[in-house]
Amino acid sequence: MGTDSEGTRFLKFDNDFMTNLGTGTVTVNLSTSMEYSPDLGAGNPDLLIIGPVRNNGEQYFKLDPAPDSKFDHVIFWCETAEIPFGYAALQ
Repeated sequence: MGTDSEGTRFLKFDNDFMTNLGTGTVTVNLSTSMEYSPDLGAGNPDLLIIGPVRNNGEQYFKLDPAPDSKFDHVIFWCETAEIPFGYAALQ
């Protein structure tokens, strides 16, 4: 995660970011752990949906409002197949 010159927080993926986009919608989520655990009825306060991955390579996701500091992982989740595509600790 980073902050631009205007104070807006963002999540950046570098040029070497790659995922398989042929299976359906892959969403980017912030989480307090490396486990994806939605609560379909009430929502999960430890999981924050950021948005869909649109392509491979460098991309930015604006985080507005800025997420709580408790979020320390990013999780990629395929909604169509209902499977995780990976996770990483935030840096």
